[in-house]
Amino acid sequence: MPISSEQSVLRQKANRSDTPKRGNTGVFGRPLIRAAESELGLKLVVGSERSDKLGLQDVLDKADDQMFLVLDGPEGQTGAMLFDQGFVSQVTEFLTMGRIGPAVHRKMTRTDAALLQPFVDKALSRLHAADNGAELFRFGAFVPDAHGLGILLENTQFQLWTVQVDISEGENQADICLMLPQRRSTQKDAADAGQTTKRAPSLRATLMDTQVSVTVSLCTSRLSFDALRSLKPEDIIPLPSGALKQAALTCGGEPIAEGTLGQLNGHRAVRISGQMAQMLHGPAQTTDVSTPQPSPGSELALPV
Repeated sequence: MPISSEQSVLRQKANRSDTPKRGNTGVFGRPLIRAAESELGLKLVVGSERSDKLGLQDVLDKADDQMFLVLDGPEGQTGAMLFDQGFVSQVTEFLTMGRIGPAVHRKMTRTDAALLQPFVDKALSRLHAADNGAELFRFGAFVPDAHGLGILLENTQFQLWTVQVDISEGENQADICLMLPQRRSTQKDAADAGQTTKRAPSLRATLMDTQVSVTVSLCTSRLSFDALRSLKPEDIIPLPSGALKQAALTCGGEPIAEGTLGQLNGHRAVRISGQMAQMLHGPAQTTDVSTPQPSPGSELALPV
């Protein structure tokens, strides 16, 4: 057999080997391989890796057909990981069905993100342990689109690692991107420069402090079109006597709780009851809301 033919046969056998190909596995490629083996039970094939320094908008402009995960870092820093949708669909199918089918580009869900969380945290932990100058980041939250990612990330320069991977024997190559903010000066460097550092709030703390609008509805009243047209200032619309005990709280149009209209420290308030009170693991909660003052009597009169 000619030497060239022997080499061709050996190359085909090597390509069919169970050992994952490690191509140009750089800073982030090796942590991905190990994390896939330990957390997903998959042999991840890494083809190549490249590193860039880009601004936030430059990254967002290139983002397309990907799943976006926000990462929490030290001192309130945030980063992100971007996964090709086809790769995520294959991993989800393997973890739930035990098989790897063709890559499917579909809308990503929180379930997909939750299944990948152990893999993400392990890869980031290994990256940090390898002492490549990367600070320790961890899974933070799932973001449905690039617009939401741009809102949560700081508008700064990012170190972007792009790793080409495959789990389907060369049939579907995909990119996994890790973007971390450029390292900030240490406290010692800031002190030498006569500056002080301030610890920024974490992503969770920022989200929990976000202000939301809650609407309290007492009931739904039906009017004829003619009666609606004839309404004028100071007209009174009578409401059912039980409306005070059937207040509905909504946020963004979605129902979140039920309660009873009352008073607290001279202000109109709603005492939350039912399912929401159970979710809070405590007694019924009282929430201040801006609501018109009811008139005396069994009916609640609201000025129009």
